[in-house]
Amino acid sequence: MRIISHRGNLTGPEKSRENQEFALIESLERGFDVEFDLWCMGDRFWLGHDVPQKTFSIDTLVHWTSRYSNQKMYVHCKNVWAMEKMTYFVISNMIPFFHDADQCILLRDNTIWVHPNAIYTCSSKEKSIAVYPSCKKTEYDVSLDINMSGFYGICTDYPVDLRNSL
Repeated sequence: MRIISHRGNLTGPEKSRENQEFALIESLERGFDVEFDLWCMGDRFWLGHDVPQKTFSIDTLVHWTSRYSNQKMYVHCKNVWAMEKMTYFVISNMIPFFHDADQCILLRDNTIWVHPNAIYTCSSKEKSIAVYPSCKKTEYDVSLDINMSGFYGICTDYPVDLRNSL
């Protein structure tokens, strides 16, 4: 199972570290895949969830894909311009995607990115990434009425706890 650090978080939601380069690098250094939010405004890239907050060099991302070649970087494009720019970069471990209110989307690597509201309906777990930020372990989750084991990956704010539960 791939464990994906949601916005660079390691031990729970921490607004001060989310979508920050240092947090993403720390997650990668610890062996986790990462998911982060990317904007494009004009000819510049920015990191940030609700709004663009900090400029970001696409060269940095390309460098990360080489340095952390065994890990995946799920680039959540927050506007159409970011998605358009990301189509020019076809790197196997860099997976850009865009979604708004979708329950699931098909990613470039043929995995399915599944929104928390749709996890319980997912029948192809082995091909799906459960986006479930509060997931700390793969055992039965009462609130979702589902066992998280068997998913291709889980995107969580608690990747350290999740790894320790396996």
